[in-house]
Amino acid sequence: MKVLLTENQLKQFIENKLGLDLDDKIHMITSKYDLPREFHYAFAGDARFFNQSLNYFGPMYVIETPEGKFLYHNRNGKIRIYDENNNLNLSPRDVFRSLGISPYWGFDIDDLINIYFWHRKPFRIPPTPFFIWLYLLIMYLRGLIKKVINEELKIPTDFGPVYWKVPKHIRDDIGVRLAKEEDVLYLQEIHFDTSVVLLMPYAKDETGEEYSYSDLNPHWHLYPTEYRIPFKKIPPSLMNFIRRRLPSEYFEYMNFSWDIYYVWKRLLN
Repeated sequence: MKVLLTENQLKQFIENKLGLDLDDKIHMITSKYDLPREFHYAFAGDARFFNQSLNYFGPMYVIETPEGKFLYHNRNGKIRIYDENNNLNLSPRDVFRSLGISPYWGFDIDDLINIYFWHRKPFRIPPTPFFIWLYLLIMYLRGLIKKVINEELKIPTDFGPVYWKVPKHIRDDIGVRLAKEEDVLYLQEIHFDTSVVLLMPYAKDETGEEYSYSDLNPHWHLYPTEYRIPFKKIPPSLMNFIRRRLPSEYFEYMNFSWDIYYVWKRLLN
């Protein structure tokens, strides 16, 4: 006999009978900035492959358990699960075992995501064609308005390349891990149009010549070949580093606000 449970009943069963509460323990991954560093190995530092996986198969999820974190991705029915210890292609059994749940209860990880992630969100746009086209239209108009304002306010598109060597303590603040101690990280470009700074790691050969990680053999592809950090997420140490080097007439654009009052004030002056 098959017993069917609603999601609320299943949630109560998990919490009351199994003693498990996964509220705020499941996190959606929609960009490389959301991905915890312990899972970078799963994509060999290849940002393009990571973005393609998101575009083709939808968001990933990090699940926190008492025994550690797992990265879960449903690729059209093909499940990919990774843990923090460089173990690839684990099974849902490993996640359930870490949660202390028997896999024979009959529910899967997608059930947990639906219960503890989506159902605790106050609002979600239905993925219908109308809302998809509406979203695309809004994004297009937003980009068009931003382009007009950039032209009217004469906001520069970028600054660089500059090759400013980033000190180790700032690398630590950003969370950059280099392949070798003698490798260096350069701040190369500042993009005002997209509001990001571009940093790239370089390695040295026997002659002291420097090569970017993207130009080297696949060994270095275990590490990210570039870092794009949004202005809003720049740590204070890196911001001070930029402030000491960037000409003052450019620095104001790093603090550019899209507040309507601010924009109209700039346009009228």
